[in-house]
Amino acid sequence: KRDFKEIVDELKGNRGKECLVVVTSLVTSSLRTLVFCNSKLHSLELLQQLATHCNDEFILDRLIPYIVCMVKDKFPPVRAKAVKVLTEALAGVKELPRSETNIFPEYILPSVADCALDRQVIVRLALAQNVAQLAETALRFLELSQFYYEDSPDSTDAVQLQFQESYDSELAELHKSFEAQLVRP
Repeated sequence: KRDFKEIVDELKGNRGKECLVVVTSLVTSSLRTLVFCNSKLHSLELLQQLATHCNDEFILDRLIPYIVCMVKDKFPPVRAKAVKVLTEALAGVKELPRSETNIFPEYILPSVADCALDRQVIVRLALAQNVAQLAETALRFLELSQFYYEDSPDSTDAVQLQFQESYDSELAELHKSFEAQLVRP
């Protein structure tokens, strides 16, 4: 961890992001076998730093599943840190592949929903601190997914109207999902 910044800078200078894939694979492959809380926290910090250097598709396909796994960890500080790292990694995604357009309602929100009812205050606090950023990112992802539809060659006025209605209904569904999953009595 101590030399990680220098390692990343060296790798970026030599072979670019391909080398970061190897480092990321090393970190993620050892993640599930970690036992101690501090080790898990350090690995989440490494994933957080790696996410700033990896491309969007790699973040969504390779990093997010491991971070989501840590949201359900047995140690409260790990769960709290995982919520923060998940939020930052998702916020760093600028382009959304078509295959990931439903990542929030189908994967992210159900994964963090248990944090809203967690018995440990640190986990609930982490979710409360990050829920606004998660909501903004979910909205941005929805807008990106709608952009794909609007940009399609089949765009006619009737199709545009249908997509506007689709956007409105999906936005309402996203609001309901956030409310149902995260805002509980």
